[in-house]
Amino acid sequence: MNSLIVLVVVFLVPFNVFTQTVFGKTTSELYFNILTYQSDSIVAVFQKKYAPVLMQKPTGNWTAYPPTFKQMPEQLAVHSFVFTEHPHFKANFTTGQLDFLTRESDSSIGLRALELWFNFDTESSAKNTFTQLVNLYTPISNYKRVYKKNGKSVAEFKNKTDPNSEETIQFILVKDPIYASKYRIFFGNAIDFEIL
Repeated sequence: MNSLIVLVVVFLVPFNVFTQTVFGKTTSELYFNILTYQSDSIVAVFQKKYAPVLMQKPTGNWTAYPPTFKQMPEQLAVHSFVFTEHPHFKANFTTGQLDFLTRESDSSIGLRALELWFNFDTESSAKNTFTQLVNLYTPISNYKRVYKKNGKSVAEFKNKTDPNSEETIQFILVKDPIYASKYRIFFGNAIDFEIL
């Protein structure tokens, strides 16, 4: 019996916040330091191929498309990197998976989100890891809320050093909708509230 943990990040927060605080550093490490433009070597080749935008810190400011810009037809894709060990997070998982959700055209690959999954053999391993994540974020957060909603365990945390920061993390322990004996933890700073 495998259970799953999913870590999801949608890019609503500038990446530089992930290098400025312990909260941000912890979150970045869970994502193999991809959010700091200094990714761990274990994911570098995968990242270079499917999310090259995260390989080098951009210079200058973001700009809007010019009025004459012609959008190319795009498709959505998921690219997965499977691992058996994590360099910054020790938990009792059998495998993990880092997914890049991309929007692709003939000429470019745009990153939409990251998902990080940990697969477990038992329900107790998934619950223990949920508790481990709660314990990891509790001392570095100024806001903590752990509660149950519709049979799901939810944990929300906010950056301790800046109460007005959008630097937030949320994870949700849910029963797998397909495999009744398995579980998932969705983790990130923007999660589809349909899960709840």
